Amino acid sequence: MERDDAMAMLDSLLAAAVAGKGRVAMVTGAAATGKTELLNTFAERVVDLNGLAITAVGSRSEQDLPLGVFGQLLMDAPLVAEESRRAMDLLSEGAQSIPPGPDGAARMDPQIMHGLCTILLDLSQRYPLVIVIDDIDQADPASILCLSYLARRVRFAPMLALFSHSAHAWSDEATYELEGLSRAPLGAHLTISTLSPAGVAAMAADALPAGDAHRVATRWHELSGGNPLLITGLIDDYRQTLAEGGTPDEEPIVGGHFARAVVSCLHRATPDCGGSPAGRRSCPARRSSAG
Repeated sequence: MERDDAMAMLDSLLAAAVAGKGRVAMVTGAAATGKTELLNTFAERVVDLNGLAITAVGSRSEQDLPLGVFGQLLMDAPLVAEESRRAMDLLSEGAQSIPPGPDGAARMDPQIMHGLCTILLDLSQRYPLVIVIDDIDQADPASILCLSYLARRVRFAPMLALFSHSAHAWSDEATYELEGLSRAPLGAHLTISTLSPAGVAAMAADALPAGDAHRVATRWHELSGGNPLLITGLIDDYRQTLAEGGTPDEEPIVGGHFARAVVSCLHRATPDCGGSPAGRRSCPARRSSAG
């Protein structure tokens, strides 16, 4: 809902990549505003256009796993047996070569980094390639370093590198570099905002009878701040009330589904969400705390 402009921009970047003019794109937005859905929908679209999309997801629980995210990409790639063996050897050697300590990834052997990225650059010569990494801000430092290396070389390959980044997350130097590489003219930075009142009304109309959707849309927007995940919780609570024989009134039904959606928003936010003015502004659960 209300993502047509973002999808059109990604389509144009893909067209440039297919023509041999590689691009980098960064999608940012507050937690649970639909970044993952946008990336997944676009990845499916790439396949429908006879391209190749390979994906990976960053996770706070795996940030201490060296090259974990880059390894996800290579495991998702249709490599021939020799390439797959080479990739696994490089991943193992790369992980072992990283010195201990917070800055260990920065001292990874550059030849290993070059070898890992070359596998994907070579793959792009066989298929128009889109690499999709969700939650890049939660990826392990070694993977971010390799992806930054790859992004600097994307312009010479039929490849689109697409990343998502939570707006309230703190970035390290390598992530800032990825953001810089995604700026025009060689890329794009897309900000996914919460839904407008009209978007909330349209989302409600897709799930509820027209009269009910019109009646609840304004209050749902006030309560959710336009956050799609919270709106989905309100829809599920509304449907559950109807299924149990209840009669919804003018006030939104705030039940278990909405409560779980709020908790999910809090879990998706970093511990810094709320620790600074910027964090408080971008934290969706804080904006909807009136519920």
